[in-house]
Amino acid sequence: MNHDLAQGLAGELRRGSVEHLNVAAGFGYMRDHEAGLFIFLVEKALTHAHFRKLRLGSEVRFRLEGGVRVISLWLD
Repeated sequence: MNHDLAQGLAGELRRGSVEHLNVAAGFGYMRDHEAGLFIFLVEKALTHAHFRKLRLGSEVRFRLEGGVRVISLWLD
């Protein structure tokens, strides 16, 4: 991810979708709809139950810290 672009995304409420999900391993990737970037998502960024509700293609809203780490995520 371009560092300058990533820093600009930090803190904003973003919209995206789950593009890859490996529930057993506890990680996945989301695509930011506006920036077109893939963002790595790890289970410990969320509550265990919330992570288990995610599905491939799920529409989500999220906030980033430092432009690279998901600090909050909501299912749409």
